[in-house]
Amino acid sequence: MLRTRLRRRSTVEVPGASGPCQCTRATATRVRLLSGRAKSAAAERKVRVYTRTGDKGSSSLYNGSRETKGHDIFHALGMTDSLNAHLGLAREQLLAQKPMAKGLQLCDELESIQSALIDLGAAVATPPGSSDPEQLARVAFDGDERTAQLECWIDAHERGLPALRTFVLPGGGIFAAQLHVARTVAREMERSLVLLHETPAERGGSLAPGVLCFANRLSDYLFVAGRVAAALPSPWGGQERPYVPCQPTPEPSRQ
Repeated sequence: MLRTRLRRRSTVEVPGASGPCQCTRATATRVRLLSGRAKSAAAERKVRVYTRTGDKGSSSLYNGSRETKGHDIFHALGMTDSLNAHLGLAREQLLAQKPMAKGLQLCDELESIQSALIDLGAAVATPPGSSDPEQLARVAFDGDERTAQLECWIDAHERGLPALRTFVLPGGGIFAAQLHVARTVAREMERSLVLLHETPAERGGSLAPGVLCFANRLSDYLFVAGRVAAALPSPWGGQERPYVPCQPTPEPSRQ
């Protein structure tokens, strides 16, 4: 007697089909796997890191125009990115020590600032002189509101710090020292933004209102945050050391 093995058929959903269809479950499984691989390949194409379009020394801005990578815009964007990386390092250094509530508050503030820096970069990469109103609206940076937030954090932190009567030396623990490094990078970013703002608009300069104010207040915040970090108990903080003027070397006595 001839026996025929019949594969069980059932109604299953097949990706890409207009509706349920009759096929074996093995076939449906293969279709799903192939569909998943196709989606993965498409996702990989979307997040491709390199494009080769900048291999000759130019790069595109958010408004679609291209400029040489030596332009002041890309210097300002590079400084913004550098500051963001320093803040990320500072934040991870503290989180690795499982900080208390005050330390977690600083980490939350730093993360908010990191996102703000990306928004700032988008605004810088959309020069007003070569962008239409729709493009400018898409990357609008509310520098005044973000500056007010920084000032609120500064005022709240300073109420718990001893009065500042002299310069303090950068340091006070790894976390505090890294925040002081970030503060100096913030000043460099601010200078690069000032130079860009002073460039004529037709050459890619000019910045949205509030950008320079935010950049200036950010370094103030990081100075205060460094002091707060130094005041954290061990192992998160250290000891804030005041500046002591160097004494002149006494002249040898003449006999």
